[in-house]
Amino acid sequence: MQRAGLEDLLPLSPLQQGLLFHALYDGPSGPERGDPYAVQLVLTLDGPVEAATLRAAAQALLRRHANLRAGFQTGRSGQPAQLIPRAVERALAQIPAERARGFDLARPPALRLVLAHLGCGPDGEARHQLILTSHHILLDGWSTPLLVRELLTLYAHGGDESVLAPVPAYRDYLTWLLDQDHDAARAAWDKALAGLAQPTHLAPAVDGATGPGAAHTVELAAETTTAVIDTARDHGLTLNTVLQGCWALVLAAATGRDDVVFGTPVAARPAELVGAEHMVGLLINTVPVRVRLRPAEPLCQALRRLQDEQAQLLDSQHLGLAEIQRRAGLGELFDTLLAFENHPRDLLDQDIGEVRITDVEAHDATHYPLTVVASPGQRLRLALHHRTDAVTPARAAALADRLQRLVAVFADDPERSVEGCQGVSTDAASWALAQGIAPATGSVPTASLPALFAAQAARTPQAPALRSADGELSYAELDRRADRLARRLRDHNVTAGQVVALALPRSIAHVVAFVAVQKAQGACLPLDVDQPGARLAFVLDDANPALVLTTAAGADALSEQPGGRRLLLDAQGDIADDAAPSSPADTAHFSSPVDTVPRDPGDPLAVDPVDDLGRTAYIVYTSGSTGQPKGVVVSHTGIPSLVETAQTRLGVGPGTRVAQFAALSFDVAVWEMCMALLCGGCLVMVPDDHRTDVDALTRFVAHEAVDVLAVPPSLLSVFPEEAELPEGLTLLVGSEPVPAELVRRWSQRVRVVVAYGVTEATVNQTLWLAPSGWAGRVVPIGHPDPGTRLYVLGPGLAPQAFEEPGELYVGGDRVALGYLGRPELTAERFVADPFGACGSTMYRTGDLARWSPEGELELLGRADEQVQIRGFRVEPGEVESALLAHPAVAAAAVTARDGDCQPASQRLVGYVVPADGANIDTRRLQRHLTTQLPGYMVPWALVELASLPTTPTGKVDRAALPDPTPPGGDDAGAPRTTTEAVLARLIGEVLDVESVGLNDDFFALGGDSISSIVLVSRARRENLELTPRAVFEQRTVGGLARAARELAAPSGQPSSDDTELGRVPATPIMAWLREHDGVIDG
Repeated sequence: MQRAGLEDLLPLSPLQQGLLFHALYDGPSGPERGDPYAVQLVLTLDGPVEAATLRAAAQALLRRHANLRAGFQTGRSGQPAQLIPRAVERALAQIPAERARGFDLARPPALRLVLAHLGCGPDGEARHQLILTSHHILLDGWSTPLLVRELLTLYAHGGDESVLAPVPAYRDYLTWLLDQDHDAARAAWDKALAGLAQPTHLAPAVDGATGPGAAHTVELAAETTTAVIDTARDHGLTLNTVLQGCWALVLAAATGRDDVVFGTPVAARPAELVGAEHMVGLLINTVPVRVRLRPAEPLCQALRRLQDEQAQLLDSQHLGLAEIQRRAGLGELFDTLLAFENHPRDLLDQDIGEVRITDVEAHDATHYPLTVVASPGQRLRLALHHRTDAVTPARAAALADRLQRLVAVFADDPERSVEGCQGVSTDAASWALAQGIAPATGSVPTASLPALFAAQAARTPQAPALRSADGELSYAELDRRADRLARRLRDHNVTAGQVVALALPRSIAHVVAFVAVQKAQGACLPLDVDQPGARLAFVLDDANPALVLTTAAGADALSEQPGGRRLLLDAQGDIADDAAPSSPADTAHFSSPVDTVPRDPGDPLAVDPVDDLGRTAYIVYTSGSTGQPKGVVVSHTGIPSLVETAQTRLGVGPGTRVAQFAALSFDVAVWEMCMALLCGGCLVMVPDDHRTDVDALTRFVAHEAVDVLAVPPSLLSVFPEEAELPEGLTLLVGSEPVPAELVRRWSQRVRVVVAYGVTEATVNQTLWLAPSGWAGRVVPIGHPDPGTRLYVLGPGLAPQAFEEPGELYVGGDRVALGYLGRPELTAERFVADPFGACGSTMYRTGDLARWSPEGELELLGRADEQVQIRGFRVEPGEVESALLAHPAVAAAAVTARDGDCQPASQRLVGYVVPADGANIDTRRLQRHLTTQLPGYMVPWALVELASLPTTPTGKVDRAALPDPTPPGGDDAGAPRTTTEAVLARLIGEVLDVESVGLNDDFFALGGDSISSIVLVSRARRENLELTPRAVFEQRTVGGLARAARELAAPSGQPSSDDTELGRVPATPIMAWLREHDGVIDG
């Protein structure tokens, strides 16, 4: 940079520090992506414009305002400063377009004037556009019209500065900032943010500020605007407070929280600062606005409370956002901004000699995903500026609509409760409810499971119904054996609704017994005899089955367990005829007598003519929050729609071969049986030893020509890529979150259907068919199954609009009867359905979901499983997908562990299983992830495992994942190289930390965006080149050492920029530099 000499050296205001960090972090801008911090004002000028005169006026403007000539650099201390040269050139250019051009903040001025000739206007006069583009670090919204008026006045007088009154110096404002009581401000902000549990992030995490921008604007009617202002005045409220409160309600609905935070720019033009209203520069700061919502509180009262809380912070609004956020300890507190415009913009229809301003167009800058700009006037204007990579246009429109309606609600009914304001519009509610309702078509008769099976057996008696290692049964044979066993169950006093436990191996016997219990009108309780004895004992004691169907080996395993009488079956499902004990001593170990009944074909048992769908079909035990499992009681009511789902959405029909893969005590096993046996298909039982051997499993699926295979994603992730799967295979993937990478990989080869379901609503509720070649990032769970009603509800059970998260409720005919023997828990989770038929219930899943604009459900995880890493929401599944995308990784799981540096901090830990023949270098894998994910999503540690621990149902058992060893091994705390030692020392100096270890996290130690700039600058003084982005991504001494590049220049040699500065006369502001270990040496 060429300078005639340095005129002044100034510190940065807090907001300038933040903008400088973002500019350095995002790197150089350019036409391909624009500059997210560029502010532009376009004036249309009619009349003859003299370019030379305008250029002279522009030069005079730069001479008049020293801070417009500022360049932004760091000194030896690493502290950024504004360097004011005595003169700069390039005041006016004549090029056609230029907003996409960025600024190099080290090379002033960060302001350009462009004069573009547009030809002639309608009246024949010459027409030009004067384009004023500046970096936001120079000017605020109040300053821009002041600057333009001065420019036009100077133009009218040929650049003569004497026609303007002396200008207040921007340095006076910086001096005022330094004189404020920062300790009192810190205490005020600590109090204001005390107890805040988490940040408020509306948009998904998007690295950098590079996305294209758009805006959605709404205007209130003039009469509504008047009503809002009048109502606010009647309640002693400002219009700004009303808008802040309404935006808080929007965020609460959009995030599902009642304690929200957003940012707002505040003017810093205090009355005690002489001439502040005429000062040109960046005299604003961005501060957080915290709003705690109380559902029953009247809206006007909530707004008064908000206004009072904000008034208590007026004297503290000078404190920098970086420091406020650092003290809160939650990272970035918000990603939305609400700006209330109250600065003058009356530039239209001004005459400057023969030139007249006929149009003004403004383009504001923001690096936030969404900024709301409120412009008061005869019609209140609300413009939602958003980055389209973070907030879609459809979502911006929906947010704008909700904000507009809430402002109107305040004008109409300010006494309405906060909760009463949260409902969406009638149209939005109707849309959301319509998406969640999928009526049954009636293609399947409304009948119980045994009735549906009997009808199918009558239609296709000779068709194969069941294949197993024990043999094959046709529908007729299966029907006869089930009838025979059902007769014996009746003989043992099994009546309607009585529980019969199935403690049987994966065999023909299990299927025969399942159908037989249904025919006898009993309720099946499938058991896994390999489960721990204590759990089996609890289930048998809790369910108290009237009878336990088992084998001789199973009876032995159950010998110490409670429960009803044991009835022994052979492998074919017939009652054993050779299992009678030979003496009393042989029966002593049984807790109940063992019945042995000779085979008796008997007469077929007639299907219950009443066919009561409301009786219990089966009971499945699931994990309970109390530490004990709970039994879900499911009736026959949802079975017909489950069959319809298989037929109409999965294409299951006569001849379809459905694998029976799921654990027999898992409710998916019930669906597999229903899918095959109630649709005319064939149930193909997967041998036990094939269920945990993916090579054997895929060979079996191919050999048996399986058409439908239901597997959890954790198992599918380790399927061999070279596996030869049957043509036309449908992979039904569900029971845990499905990574996008897995869908992308397998949808190229087979039909992938993502399933979502809860046991409390008859196995399944939604399906999503992945299009072949799908390349998305978010895997939806699709549309509701026939006969199912799905609701995404917010506070007060209000339907949520699309892209607004809420809790997922399931209604319709599949909702279970409740929890066995748990009336209080049943009442808590199974509640009245306000949208369904009278007396109907819906199940509260505890899952968070939202509707996409396309009407598909997207699952957002559990309400109690949200992971917060450095203030950002992180879905571990996304990190798992990135790990699985690496060719060396066969399976992965990611969880959060408490950090050591701060009690409330959490760190991501990844667990990886290597692919066959692969060696995993965890450090290289971490570096790979830094190229795929934002820095905060890269696991702090990676742990290599031979296999992931799983629960009995095949899901990843996250509780069994081992604690990680700190990265670096036993000597992880001590720097090992000169570079690591230098960086450890510098981090300690910058953050005032006594000792810094190799793996200490820069941000966990108290670092932030501003201190990262200081660290980068000081590292350069030590001949180490780093970038702020590297600090954010690597974070630790070890990581930064790997990212650092050694510079060639010797340590003591001053930079070229320093040699250009020369000697500078001391200025009053230099005391600030001395206090901050700046470049001044006395």
